[in-house]
Amino acid sequence: MDEVRCNFLPRVSEARMRMCTLFGDPHLLRFDGTMQSCTEEGARPFVDNRHFLIQVTNSNVRNQAHTTAVNKITLLIRNHNCTPSLRYEAASDEETLPISFVDGVTGHETDDHRKTVEEWSSAKCRRYQHMGTLTSSESLCTTGCRNRSIIEIDKVLAASNKYARCYARKLHVPIKLAIGEQLEP
Repeated sequence: MDEVRCNFLPRVSEARMRMCTLFGDPHLLRFDGTMQSCTEEGARPFVDNRHFLIQVTNSNVRNQAHTTAVNKITLLIRNHNCTPSLRYEAASDEETLPISFVDGVTGHETDDHRKTVEEWSSAKCRRYQHMGTLTSSESLCTTGCRNRSIIEIDKVLAASNKYARCYARKLHVPIKLAIGEQLEP
């Protein structure tokens, strides 16, 4: 009988790395670099591939139109030769983030003690360019928001006060910080 092995992919250069992030009201930066604002309510896959699913649930906040926030995140790690099926859930109504998966497990190691799953209290999703075909075409990181409310970031930064008034928003983040410049001490 052949031994089942856990094969790790070789490291790939940072130049081929893509990132997707969801933050704020919520704003979405997709794998392709497009910035959008997601004002829809309900659950959507953030990333969905053969290895795992990250699902985010948005709900209305402050009873204002077009004002939503992520109130739940669910991570499903799919069973394959490196890991068992695992489920992690975190909701905004909890006082602290859960420190384990739903079944109490905090991670998984292979027989030769290499970690295949471990839990951290921050989240971001990065993928290697050649793994693009492994992502569902219906995920937020690939196709974006259903309502297609694309933020033209250059226009927003050029006229941030006008943008804030138009959408009845207060500016909470200094522009230099929002675009990644170093703030003066």
